[in-house]
Amino acid sequence: MPTVEIDELEFKQNKQLRDTVSKLLAHAEAGPLVEKALKMVDPNAATPRLDRQNQIQEPINAALKRVEELEAAMKKKDDEREKNEKLAAIQARVDAGKAQLRRDGWTEDGIKGVEKIMEERGLLDPLDAAAIFEKQHPPQTPVTPAGSGAWNFMEGTSGTGAEDFVKSMLESKGESVAALDKTINATLNDIRGPSRR
Repeated sequence: MPTVEIDELEFKQNKQLRDTVSKLLAHAEAGPLVEKALKMVDPNAATPRLDRQNQIQEPINAALKRVEELEAAMKKKDDEREKNEKLAAIQARVDAGKAQLRRDGWTEDGIKGVEKIMEERGLLDPLDAAAIFEKQHPPQTPVTPAGSGAWNFMEGTSGTGAEDFVKSMLESKGESVAALDKTINATLNDIRGPSRR
C-alpha cells in the first residue's frame, strides 16, 4: 500500500477534526445531532444512535399525539355542550317572555309583531321587544258615550230612569224583555251620538 506524505500542519488539522467529531459523537445530545446531519447529506449512512433514539421516541410521539387528539376532542365536546346550554337558556328566556305576554292578554298577532322586532333589532327578551312594540303601536283610546263621558245603565241614557227599569224588571220577575231592550237601545243611541246622515 503506498504511503502518502502530509505535512505536520495538515496532520494536526486532521487529528483536531477527528478529536472534535469523536467528542461530538460521544456527547449524549450532540451525538444524535451529528448523525442526523450525516443522514441529511448521506441518507444511506449508518446512524445507530439516531436510529435507536427514533425507535424510543416514536411510541412516545404517537402517545403524545393521541393525548393531543383526546384533549382537542374533549374541548370540542365541552364547547358544544356550553353552546347548547347557552342556546337552551336563551330559548327558555324567549319562551318565558312569550308566555308572560300571553298571560298579559297579548294576541298572537301582537306576539308576531314582537317577534319581528326581536329579529330586526337582535333582541333576546320578548318583554323588551314588547315595550318597543307598544311605543310604536299605542293602544287606541277607549270609546266613551257622548255627553256625560260615562255609562250608567241604572240611570238610563235617554230619560228612562232607573226606577222605571227596576219597577218593570220586578213586576216581570226579571223577564221583561221590553224594558231591557228599551234600556239597551237608549244606551246604544247615546253612545252612537246624533245621526250623521
